[in-house]
Amino acid sequence: MRKLLIALLGALVLQLGLVQAAVATNPSSSSSSSSSSSSSSSSSSSSSSSSSSSSSSSTTSTTTGQTEPQTGVFDRRPASGPVGTVIAVKSVTPCVPPQGAPDPLVDVVLFNEDDLQHETLTIDELFQVGADGTWSGEVTVPAAAEPGDYTIVAACFAGASATEEPFLIYQPQGFTVTGAGVTAPAQPAEPISATPTLTG
Repeated sequence: MRKLLIALLGALVLQLGLVQAAVATNPSSSSSSSSSSSSSSSSSSSSSSSSSSSSSSSTTSTTTGQTEPQTGVFDRRPASGPVGTVIAVKSVTPCVPPQGAPDPLVDVVLFNEDDLQHETLTIDELFQVGADGTWSGEVTVPAAAEPGDYTIVAACFAGASATEEPFLIYQPQGFTVTGAGVTAPAQPAEPISATPTLTG
């Protein structure tokens, strides 16, 4: 159940990031009508976005407990590939374990929308976190993964218990599973020369 929580939080962070990017790239509504239309448009958009953000903020506060986890950035390479692709993941923002953390771990999950509907994950891997908060590892795209867009999320936990809540959640990264890898055709064997070479 903790894995699904990570996926849902990752999807939430991704949605919030897309909303912020959309607002940042369309400043006309806030600049042209800063007092009158901004209040009306903000009341209409804020009614929809406040309902989603209020529900999402309430979801964040209720699912993560009394203190919201910190957020950070991690690296994943490559950004796309067919099944069998090895994805290297590592921390950019260290998740320094809290005092008394028994066994700090980072949980890396890869999922798509179909996974969320069926409450499953395409990839779910645990990696140890160093004392300085750094971590790294590799995950492999399984053979059963369908081509399409996926999301990779990582979250840090103080221990392996399923009741633990994350103390740091990384910003989601996208990954595209492409079609089957193209294998090079087998080269024909070199023909054996029928003419013997005499030495002597």
